[in-house]
Amino acid sequence: MKSLVHRQLDALKWRMDLTNEQLYYLENLTRGYSGEEEFKGFLMNLVGESACILTDFTFSVDGVVRQIDALVVFRNAIFIFEVKNYHGDYLFRDGDFYNTKFTSKVKSPLEQLDNTVILFNRLTQKVGITLPIKSYVVFIGKDFHLYESPRSLNIIMRGQLKKFLNELRLKYQHADQGTKKHVESIYQFRHLEERRLDINYSYESLKKSLFCSDDGGEIILNNRTYYECQKCNGKTPIEAVVLQAIKDFQTLFPEMKITISNLYNFTGEKISRYHYRKVLNSHYQRVGNGRGVQYIEK
Repeated sequence: MKSLVHRQLDALKWRMDLTNEQLYYLENLTRGYSGEEEFKGFLMNLVGESACILTDFTFSVDGVVRQIDALVVFRNAIFIFEVKNYHGDYLFRDGDFYNTKFTSKVKSPLEQLDNTVILFNRLTQKVGITLPIKSYVVFIGKDFHLYESPRSLNIIMRGQLKKFLNELRLKYQHADQGTKKHVESIYQFRHLEERRLDINYSYESLKKSLFCSDDGGEIILNNRTYYECQKCNGKTPIEAVVLQAIKDFQTLFPEMKITISNLYNFTGEKISRYHYRKVLNSHYQRVGNGRGVQYIEK
């Protein structure tokens, strides 16, 4: 799942005017999420059931919170992967990374990974796991190039990824019940509280309509099966549109009750009460009767 901040910005981007800084942040979040999802696909296809895999795992130890893009646990080793979906040319010099286009230093993903590994080591010590921990930064971008980097760095480029993951599957002992117990112990440290974006908006201030996720064009009900974008002519099934509207409402207004009336107004009356009722009854739990009916997560 996308982070809460990512979901907030996605839900707001066509409903209000975001600043250039907020749009740039959203672009980076979208690129990062895309890279993590692509790497997850590589993992599932090439490592599969050989190991226990956790993706986008946020954990907390002694009040310190860290996020791991991918955690791969074999019977005799643990791998931590930090995924970066950078584009363009970068330079590695004296331990730092530089974007050659802007001639600017960027935050070192290796340093970021080291900090994560230090905290994860504390976690494994607490639960008595003694497996060796290996860590790598994966640069998943197709057009990413890193110059002057020594081979000793724990870096995997996209072109090396298939070979690297295949070698892991062949070299390390496949997961067993003991491995699953290790993962269960690790998972107990998951951090559930998500950070919300500090941005001013209200139910009344947002544009009330339905928007295409690709270009922001208004989408309208074309027939009995799908909505169509007025800009790109993209088609989306009715149920998918309704579910996304509900999720956007929940993301932006977690304090408000999920009622058909609130949702109906939120989307500018572009989704019928009938379609809201049908989807809510299928995917949510109905609570109350009469005018007091609301819906909650099952």
